[in-house]
Amino acid sequence: MVVLLSLFLSAPHRGETPASQGKVVQTTRDYAWWEMLQSPVFWVMYVMFVLVGAGGLMATAQLAPIAKDFQIDAMSR
Repeated sequence: MVVLLSLFLSAPHRGETPASQGKVVQTTRDYAWWEMLQSPVFWVMYVMFVLVGAGGLMATAQLAPIAKDFQIDAMSR
């Protein structure tokens, strides 16, 4: 359904979107890898990544017991 509806998408015509304000500066310098490791923001994002990944793995690991509990584990066989 999404693929079929995507065929009707088109790029906006001139004037339908606000004009660009120029180049957006994201940072004023490039950091080396050891400077990145010293940044607290890096470690917060890294811990968040690990926790979300671990949570997803735990949720996936529990799919079989949940299916067995709801008695839908044998439906696909």
